[in-house]
Amino acid sequence: MHNHLKKISFILSITLCLSVNSTLLANTVSSKMQDSAMPASYLDKEIRFDSDTEELGAGTLLTAQSQLKAVLTQIAQDKVYYFQYKLNGKRLKAAMTAPYTATLEDVELYNGLGRLEIIAYDACDTKIWSKQMDISLKADEPLLRSERLSTSYPLWQKPIYRSHYIPVLLYHVFSEEVKPSQEYIAVDIKHFEEQLARLLDAGYTPISFYDLNQYLERKAGLPAKPFLITADDGYLNNYTLAYPVLQKYNVPATFFLPPASITKNNGLPRFNWEQALEMEQSGLIDIQIHGYDHTPFNKLSLEDVRYQVSRALGVIEQKLGQRDVVVVSYPEFRYLPETQALLSQMKIDFQTTNTGVVGIPFKREDIKRIIVPNYMTPDQLIANIERLTQ
Repeated sequence: MHNHLKKISFILSITLCLSVNSTLLANTVSSKMQDSAMPASYLDKEIRFDSDTEELGAGTLLTAQSQLKAVLTQIAQDKVYYFQYKLNGKRLKAAMTAPYTATLEDVELYNGLGRLEIIAYDACDTKIWSKQMDISLKADEPLLRSERLSTSYPLWQKPIYRSHYIPVLLYHVFSEEVKPSQEYIAVDIKHFEEQLARLLDAGYTPISFYDLNQYLERKAGLPAKPFLITADDGYLNNYTLAYPVLQKYNVPATFFLPPASITKNNGLPRFNWEQALEMEQSGLIDIQIHGYDHTPFNKLSLEDVRYQVSRALGVIEQKLGQRDVVVVSYPEFRYLPETQALLSQMKIDFQTTNTGVVGIPFKREDIKRIIVPNYMTPDQLIANIERLTQ
């Protein structure tokens, strides 16, 4: 899949006027906007399109053709020396003179929210004013995702589980040698293969979230003893070690990825977009959302959660194609009722939250997974699944 590189030229429209109360006032123009402390003479009054009175806010589409215009009062003109623009944290060339034009060069657009920041500096290079807002970015429509290798089950076929729980297994790191201190987070690749082989021998059938969604929407059935495999964080060993085993047994899996980790590779190495595309093209692997930068959602405002999920989905689809099902795995299992409601409002199909507990029914917005540590034998894994599904 080729990258969609876009150039965006825009001029910001800002009117600054004198405050009569000698206090800082601000006029909110979007659902996400923050003002920095600034002298009383800097009151933001209006941010608008060049030829339109529509406010620049969450409903604004910023495309390659977008044009915004700046209007500064004489008071502001005397104080403002230049403007700095940032989109998603990327610093653009400073706009030194009116009408303060900024150009985004070689920026990969996607369909989703982008975070725009505008900062005004005086001649002493002191920040005197800033605005931050989330706006909708618009790129070319992404291609469809790679075709899945999926078995179609008749509508009448249903799981034989007595409970409404569908087993969803959770892995993180796969390794050829697991240290004692890593037993909970890492699994020996030989143990992983033994677990898969034992599950298949016991009559369990692997499915994907797409299969599950089709079943819940009553468009297809499910096998008698379905289960799902997931892995969080997008580690390179998911590609180098787990993926070949999944191919060997023709087992689908979902890898949850925080897209920022591909370019900011802290700790263990992560698989890249080319490797992610290769895995999806096999028809077995599905890449889904693990936040954008792995910040736990309970530490973010709802606006930041919306931005992170929207940006992550936009980037994944721009790189790998449109999702036929959208799943979010909460970083570090940190979720709140408010975040669950927000993601449901955003039309997220499934949310994986915490670990499985007997008696808790299966819910789209609250999927409990089974953590599989290295010391869990195949028979213990099956016993755990049976305990949760009886």
